[in-house]
Amino acid sequence: FKGQVGMGGFTGPPEEVGNVTMGYSIFPECQRRGYASEGARALADWALSQPGVTCVQATISPRNVASGRVAAYAGLNRTDATEDDPDEGLVVVWQRP
Repeated sequence: FKGQVGMGGFTGPPEEVGNVTMGYSIFPECQRRGYASEGARALADWALSQPGVTCVQATISPRNVASGRVAAYAGLNRTDATEDDPDEGLVVVWQRP
């Protein structure tokens, strides 16, 4: 454990239209303590304060209810858009403009 609770970040710099995609993961022994929610909100707030960023998004499996709650807490809204993720299969795009 040693002070780390998980990981979070972005898949890369903003796309041409200003979108960034964030991801987060909390180690199992640290889950259900609010770390993901606070971390995701901080990531989204920080990203939207950066030049050239107009939208933060996350792609979440519809089966991952907990990640959907985290995204909602961070101010992201579920969209009707979906993508095919090589690891997760069908994922839903969540966004915060």
